[in-house]
Amino acid sequence: MTNPVRTVSLEDLREVIERIGRKLSGLVKEAYVVGSLVEGCVIPGESDVDIVIVPLEKVDYFSLLDEEIRNLLDAGLPPDIIIVNESSELLSEARRRGIKIA
Repeated sequence: MTNPVRTVSLEDLREVIERIGRKLSGLVKEAYVVGSLVEGCVIPGESDVDIVIVPLEKVDYFSLLDEEIRNLLDAGLPPDIIIVNESSELLSEARRRGIKIA
C-alpha cells in the first residue's frame, strides 16, 4: 500500500503569507504569491512558494522576511523571491493569476 502524497494549501499557510504581506507593505509597489500554492497543488519537499515583488527601494528581503522564510522551510517549502520591474512579463502574469499580498 502506498502512502498518500501530503499536500499543503494556501489556507494552511495563510498566517505566514499574511505576515509576509504586512512586512512588505510600504516597502514594495506590489507583491504577489504565484504558482503552485495559488493553484492548490503544493507538495512539501517538491514545491516552492513563489513571491513576486516590485520594489519601491532596495531592501534585503531575505533579512526582512527571515522568520517567515524559516516557517516556509520548516514546512518543506523553500521560498523563491523574485524581484521584477513594472514592465516584466512575470508581473503581468502575477497580476492575472496570482494573489496580491502587498
